[in-house]
Amino acid sequence: TSELLGYFSIASWLGAQFPQLFENARRQSVDGLALPFLANWFLGDATNLIGCILTEQLPFQTAVATYFVFVDLCLLVQYLYYSQERFNSVGSIRLRSGSRRRTLSNHLLHITTSTPANPNPKAPEQGETSTGTTGGTSRSKKVAGVPVVLLGALMLVSYGPSQLPDSSSREWRLFIGRISAWICTCLYLTSRLPQIWKNFARKSVEGLTMSLFVCAFLGNSFYVASILSSPILDDPRPGVSAAFLRESIPYILGSGGTLLFDITIVLQSLHYR
Repeated sequence: TSELLGYFSIASWLGAQFPQLFENARRQSVDGLALPFLANWFLGDATNLIGCILTEQLPFQTAVATYFVFVDLCLLVQYLYYSQERFNSVGSIRLRSGSRRRTLSNHLLHITTSTPANPNPKAPEQGETSTGTTGGTSRSKKVAGVPVVLLGALMLVSYGPSQLPDSSSREWRLFIGRISAWICTCLYLTSRLPQIWKNFARKSVEGLTMSLFVCAFLGNSFYVASILSSPILDDPRPGVSAAFLRESIPYILGSGGTLLFDITIVLQSLHYR
């Protein structure tokens, strides 16, 4: 059962991110995506992969984490490429606009110098002013993530001083893997917040494929279910199931904790459309 649920999780994730890649390519734009969301997601997936390898998680978890990192890199490359194209396009438009303004200015200057000046120019009346106004105040659109310091404190509380590694290389590997897993959890739990804020600020989800978040919801649900149905939890040997569950806690929290945020984005889609 656990292995089957793992395959369902992989299949769900295949249907999550590829449609977004195609949507970006079709629109030649990544305006719908928030860069902090992508960066947070990539860092979370990278630390997830490190944690899975070092703490010897289930094979399907490592496979999913590897796939995540690959697709995240594709999305980031798309973001940088299309953002650079847009920047170059805007710069070219501004350059042409500036050239036209200079030409018009030179033309007006020529007309002015060839026309006799008004001997009795009207003086500006008192109280007449020409002041430019700037509209509104700028508002930050980025949502800060939870500091990693808090995550370190959570990890130390979870494992306690007695769990610090000895000189064994395996113990150190597991320790680093646990830190990576908890960092991953923190990043996952905050990853959707910038995207939710961006959708709210512009009152639109244009450019986003809802399959990304629907399939992410399914993928994370199957992911958690696969871990909780692992046969290792039924291992009769003392302490084996407890150790497995303890090592799996950050992965369960990181995946299960995002479900509410995925639902929020889907509800935003229904509301703004």
